[in-house]
Amino acid sequence: MSKRPSDDEILAKYLIEKIKSDMQADMARRNENVQPLTVVETSLEERDELLSPTLNTSRSRNDGERSQKKGNLKKDILNILPRAHSDENGCKTGEDITEELAESWNYLLANGLDMSDKKGLEAKHLIPKNCPMINAPEINPLLKNELVESVLKKDVEMQNKQKQIALSLTCVSKALSKLIERDGDQDIIEDLVDAGKLLCDFQYYESVARRNAIVVKFNKDLRGQLLENKVDTLLFGDKWKKGLLKQFEDAAMKKQMDLQMQSILLNQSSCSNVDLD
Repeated sequence: MSKRPSDDEILAKYLIEKIKSDMQADMARRNENVQPLTVVETSLEERDELLSPTLNTSRSRNDGERSQKKGNLKKDILNILPRAHSDENGCKTGEDITEELAESWNYLLANGLDMSDKKGLEAKHLIPKNCPMINAPEINPLLKNELVESVLKKDVEMQNKQKQIALSLTCVSKALSKLIERDGDQDIIEDLVDAGKLLCDFQYYESVARRNAIVVKFNKDLRGQLLENKVDTLLFGDKWKKGLLKQFEDAAMKKQMDLQMQSILLNQSSCSNVDLD
């Protein structure tokens, strides 16, 4: 006689058969819902249209990442550049100065210095003996004799402006000399040196403007010879070539002789009038 299976064996066999049956039924249901695969021919344009949403999304993501990286790089570069403020008009401005100094400068820029204050500063800050070229150059005497009154008057106006530049440069130079002698703050020295450079350059170009206003009164040959001489304490220098010097000396002598002749003629005319009376 064969051995009768136990209850556990019977239950296990039932469960296995049940699982197999359920799996077969599930597979049959899936096969009913599957559509047969068909090949559809599409053009390149149609395929681009189908793919474009995916491609555009990918491109947008890449462009966004690149833009973000560029923006971060720009911020990093800007962080190492010197900072500059901007006023309400968008102009770049520097660090603030003390309020008291700002108020004083704004008042003077709007109203100017009183004449008495200006005279006092001129007396207080004399041109350094070892740097006479700080001062406004004088017009060369030989040239002065050849210029009309209107030109000379304009030159004096420009020279007066230069005298105030010279006064400013003198103040800066005195302060710098004191700081250098006392091993002063390097940052302050550098700022004052920058101010001195700008004032020297300003003074130079004012001299250039004066020279240009004068040389146009002479012929081309003389103009070129005059401009060959650099500015020093005289507007056209004091080291003229002999030929140029002789031309102006001869012209000055001729002018003097003409004035003397006019004076003699006037005297003779006056004497004749007295005799007639």
